Amino acid sequence: MEELKEKTRSDNQFIFLRHGESESNVENMISSVPGQYGDRLTQKGREQVRKVKDELKGVDLIFVSPFNRTKETAEIVADGREVIEDERLKEIFAGDKNGKSYDKYSTSEFEEKPEDVRRRVMDFIFEIDKKYRGKKILIVSHGLVGSILMSVEDRDENVQNAVVYNFDFAPFPHDDNYQLDFHRPYIDQITFEENGKKYEFVKEVFDCWFESGSMPFASRHYPFENKEVFDPSKHKGFPADFIAEGQDQTRG
Repeated sequence: MEELKEKTRSDNQFIFLRHGESESNVENMISSVPGQYGDRLTQKGREQVRKVKDELKGVDLIFVSPFNRTKETAEIVADGREVIEDERLKEIFAGDKNGKSYDKYSTSEFEEKPEDVRRRVMDFIFEIDKKYRGKKILIVSHGLVGSILMSVEDRDENVQNAVVYNFDFAPFPHDDNYQLDFHRPYIDQITFEENGKKYEFVKEVFDCWFESGSMPFASRHYPFENKEVFDPSKHKGFPADFIAEGQDQTRG
């Protein structure tokens, strides 16, 4: 997986910024609907964002959650640049827990589950990375969204208000829940270029023993014996007879 990440790592530069302190943060209140229950920055929150503004110079694209506290944060750092709202970056929806104290509930009790948030956030980052090349991209959103994005780098972050987080992204083979899965058809999604050539998974596989080129060697128990058979000056080991050992090897 680490080798695959190195080969597929995005050439986009991603930055995450959680909104500045909001009224709901001060009151420790669940605010999961735009425009409701303390969905505004405090004066302290605005000052927090202004302090990190210089760290975000040169950003090409700004994506933001459709909440007041995130949009106010984005407007401060944008300096007139376009800000793009995306529903997939919104706060986890708490349902009937909205407006109540965080001390009484955990996110597992909310109407929207953390795994649902993960699906939409991963959908966003995969789509954006595929759409753009060589861009510096700022994402302004909420704590859970930030933690999910950090997890693509295997970072376990408790994302703080108005702190700039840089993270790398590398597309990975995944199932419908964006869980890592090397099996087909998920591995077919992954391609990369190296030395001017495009690499992709070989889709028509007969038998891995045969495809890998190991069959002639393994059939002679090389390199544990018969080393002379594969002497480069003689090549007596080639061509080799392929003898099927079972029905699974004859399906091709």
